Amino acid sequence: MASVQLPYVRSNLPAFSLTVLSNTVLTGVAYPLVLAARNAAGGYVSPGMFVAKPVSSGDTPREYGTLLEFPDRPLTADLSLSGLRAYFSWRGLDLDALRMYLAWRGLSLAEVREAPERYRDPASLPDEPSAPGSGVVTDGGTATAGDSDGHEETSTGTEYDDPWGAEAFLADIEGSAYGTTPEDLRGGLETLVSAEVVWISPGIPFLVPLFVGLVVALTGGDVLFAVLAALGFV
Repeated sequence: MASVQLPYVRSNLPAFSLTVLSNTVLTGVAYPLVLAARNAAGGYVSPGMFVAKPVSSGDTPREYGTLLEFPDRPLTADLSLSGLRAYFSWRGLDLDALRMYLAWRGLSLAEVREAPERYRDPASLPDEPSAPGSGVVTDGGTATAGDSDGHEETSTGTEYDDPWGAEAFLADIEGSAYGTTPEDLRGGLETLVSAEVVWISPGIPFLVPLFVGLVVALTGGDVLFAVLAALGFV
């Protein structure tokens, strides 16, 4: 019985690290196609299917990435190429910043969604905010200190100088919340309390495609070299 020697495809590259790197790049290029296939299988067909995935609004604190949501239409409403270009260029609230904000207020997203008008009022901000942390996902992704401000629900449609206390939050924390502006935070919160399903552009650490590229290099070999060889270029 003939044995198979790994890696299966051996390139003429002078260094194994170059094989890993080329496989990593191809993995990153293939990810939008995998994401689109997953979305299409779930019935979410639009240009945005290549760059984002639908997530229940209540689950966003357990996700990494960025909100990708237009306030004037759903992501599935535009099937044009120009729409695809807009989806690639438009970014909203970073979910790490959302977790920092919730931790700072000592709230869960579920509490905010249950009483949005109440927490939109900057008077509901805690007298002594909690440490915002770094925004990493821990135990569900949000602080759950609960309701500690004692304010009653306010009337719908009230105008505030600083809705959601966005400016107060960014002014109080040290450094930057991943480049988030008050407008980003307010827009993201308005989307999360009004929509049941939102689209997020997933955040993938570079180590993930690098690990895939390494595993493929150790087993299958150099994918790019194999493709070029099949086409007769090498």
